[in-house]
Amino acid sequence: MNRRTATLLATLLAVFEVGCGGGATPPLGPVTPPVAATTPPPSPSPLLAADWPEYHRTAARAGQGPAAPALGNPQVAWRKAGLDGAVYASPLIVAGHVLVATENNTVYSLDLFTGAAVWQSHLGDPVQSSSLPCGDISPVTGITGTPAVDIAAGRLYVVAFLGGLHHVLFTLSLVDGQTLAHQDVDPSGSHPSVQQQRGALALGSGYVYVPFGGLYGDCGQYNGYLIAMALRGGTVFSYRVPSSREAGIWDAGGPTIAASGSVYVVIGNGASLSSFDYSNSVVKLSWDLSAVQSYFAPANWVSLNDTDTDLGSVGAA
Repeated sequence: MNRRTATLLATLLAVFEVGCGGGATPPLGPVTPPVAATTPPPSPSPLLAADWPEYHRTAARAGQGPAAPALGNPQVAWRKAGLDGAVYASPLIVAGHVLVATENNTVYSLDLFTGAAVWQSHLGDPVQSSSLPCGDISPVTGITGTPAVDIAAGRLYVVAFLGGLHHVLFTLSLVDGQTLAHQDVDPSGSHPSVQQQRGALALGSGYVYVPFGGLYGDCGQYNGYLIAMALRGGTVFSYRVPSSREAGIWDAGGPTIAASGSVYVVIGNGASLSSFDYSNSVVKLSWDLSAVQSYFAPANWVSLNDTDTDLGSVGAA
């Protein structure tokens, strides 16, 4: 599964062609088991016309922006040099700013019209790629999954992979990049050294959803997980794909959230060659991740697992 070239190309196009178109900090801690859920809280306010605050613009991954005049002869508006690391996460656009996250665990807010840096926030030392058993991001790996923005609250949510091998969800102020909160988001029982947070974050039902898969090379005991953390802290829900190994939720789009609050994930190849383990399938989960509401799996899921072929290389819309 060599996905590095396509990811970098998509990111560079998004950055270079953009002209064409606090509070108390809770301590770091482990993810806790799910608790009983009631009804989902309301979702964030509707988008402003020109904003692009999540991967493919919305948590439903609609990928559709506001109406625009036809482009006759598009030109590069500006180029930004000097970022401190590779950019794998998709840039976001909010209120006249381009938000870019790097593998060196730095988030930049750039002026939409000039590319000038408005602020930058370094979240901590990234992981040295040489310390990991496999993978294709180097020389360091930090922020890989696309962040998500709650426009109404003026907050950006992003997961950084920090030295010491733990994934941390940061809440940043859109005004100045200040850290408002941070919390360890590694799933309980997981092995962070072989888990990759590559999929985009998504906002819905008052939660931020964070997917996990494995590293390029499928090394180690990794599993597919989806974590939901309350936007204001506290409640945590989790879902683990019931495969003995692999079956990661690793596509760049991450989870897709329906208007009802249901959450769709597309899962990669797993270890099973006999009993169905939800690998190579599309799964519809309840908003609190406590129940599988429906799923689809191709009839040849066994052969897909056997040949390391992924249904889950792209997300749902």
